[in-house]
Amino acid sequence: MSALSRKSVQAKAAPKSRKAPVRLAGDQDQAAPSPALQQRQTLPEQWAESSRHAAEPAKWSRGRTLAFIGLTCGGFWTCVIFGVASLAR
Repeated sequence: MSALSRKSVQAKAAPKSRKAPVRLAGDQDQAAPSPALQQRQTLPEQWAESSRHAAEPAKWSRGRTLAFIGLTCGGFWTCVIFGVASLAR
């Protein structure tokens, strides 16, 4: 047998580091406990507890909301106008 054919036979052989054959999980096998599943099972209780402790979020008054909208929109349009004016020069 030539050296080339021996190398190809060795390359196709199973790795030597594997000691036990790989097997698929069966229907009767016990699964490892899943942290994600445990968290999903306790999530409704955690949400209920956190909602009991949560305070009503503070809301802005109508005047404060309108002032914010006016300032942000006014600032935007001021920047647009100055930008167009500087490009038009």
